[in-house]
Amino acid sequence: MRILTVAICFIAICFATGCKPKPLIAKKIEIGGTWSYANELSFPLEIDRLDDTYDLMLSLTYGTDFSYQNIYVKIITEYPNGKKDEDILSLNLTNGQGLFLGDCGSTKCKIDLLLQERFKFSEAGKYSITIIQNGREEQLDNIYAAELKLYNLQ
Repeated sequence: MRILTVAICFIAICFATGCKPKPLIAKKIEIGGTWSYANELSFPLEIDRLDDTYDLMLSLTYGTDFSYQNIYVKIITEYPNGKKDEDILSLNLTNGQGLFLGDCGSTKCKIDLLLQERFKFSEAGKYSITIIQNGREEQLDNIYAAELKLYNLQ
């Protein structure tokens, strides 16, 4: 009976808190409504555990009057040894039928976008992840903030 009571309490706490794990690292950068090519978002990471598995997430806050279904970003990862990798990603902000994804209020939405799932770092040290707006237009309106979150899955 005691195990059942503990399980019920755990489930109740999960529903109340959303059971969201706390990120190991979280850094938010305010953008202010217009994200230009020149406004590179740089996120430093210090990694010392190579055996652990991680998820990397980007949370974007954007306006409900955003003009596009997706946003293109260039992601530059700089490793402790100085090596750099570049990727270009298309991040969907709508369901393809015009409805915004994420947690939306009357004027803004916040969406969590998985950038990399279940990976391990190859070397310990200081990393830098830079995210650059890479759309067709030099300035992208109605983008308000970006937050990079690193979750340790161990």
